[in-house]
Amino acid sequence: MRGRLLVGAVAVLIVLAGCTGNGPPSEAPVVSADGSSGESAGASGTTVDEGDGTNEDTVAAQWERFSFEEGEFYRYRVNDVRNGETATLTWDVVAVDGSEVTADVTLDDGNRSYTRTVTGENATILWDLRNVDYESDDADAAIRTVGYLTLGPFNAMTAYYEHRELEVGNSWRLSGTPEAGYMTANVEGRNSYAGLECYETAIRVPDGEEWADSDSYEFESCITPDASLALRTAYYDGESGEKTVEIVLEEYRSG
Repeated sequence: MRGRLLVGAVAVLIVLAGCTGNGPPSEAPVVSADGSSGESAGASGTTVDEGDGTNEDTVAAQWERFSFEEGEFYRYRVNDVRNGETATLTWDVVAVDGSEVTADVTLDDGNRSYTRTVTGENATILWDLRNVDYESDDADAAIRTVGYLTLGPFNAMTAYYEHRELEVGNSWRLSGTPEAGYMTANVEGRNSYAGLECYETAIRVPDGEEWADSDSYEFESCITPDASLALRTAYYDGESGEKTVEIVLEEYRSG
C-alpha cells in the first residue's frame, strides 16, 4: 500500500510540473538576476549585459537532461521522512546507442536489495521499469524504485531548467496571474555534491488564498551542466513547510 500511495503522490507532482520531459514553454517570461524581465534567452545560451551600454554577450551555463554516456554512474541517498525510510539508489549506465540507453538500477534499504536492468529512450526509460508484475515478490521494491527515481533525479519539474540560463537570481514564471501571484522556477544559489558544483534551484508556490486548494509542494533541486541528472532533489509540504523527501547524490562517476 505504501508503494501505491507513493506512486499516487508522484502523479500529482508531475501534473503540477506541467511537463513530461520536453522542457518549459519557450514563451515563459524570465526575471533576470538584475531584476529586469522579458523573454527568456535560454534557447540561445546568451544574455546581454546592458549595464555599461556595451551590449557585450556572455555565455551562460546551460543544462541538458538525460544526455547519458556509457559508464556514467550515480549513487543517491534517499531520506523518505513521510515513511521513516532511508535507502540507497544507484543508476549505472551500461550502454548507449543513439538515444537508447541501458542502465542497471538498484534500490537497497538495508534489509533487501532490488536490481533491474532497463532499456529505453533517454526521457522515457522509466516506462520500462514501470512494467512490473504486481503479484511478484519484487512488486513493492519495483514500485518504490520507480517512485524515488520519479520524485528524484528523473523528476519532471527539473525540465523547467533545461536549456535555461543558469545564473543565480534568474527566475521564470510558470503559472498564475498578477493578482493571484505566480508559481516560479528560481536559480537561488550554488552548492556541491559528490565533488560536483551545482546550481540550487527551487519551484516556489505563492502563499495566497487563490492557491489554497492546490496540492502545493515546494520542490528544490541542484543541477549542473556536468551531469545528466539532478544531484539533489527535495520536497517540502506547502502547508507545514516540513521536508517530506530528500534524495542526495553521494557518489558520481562520469562516462
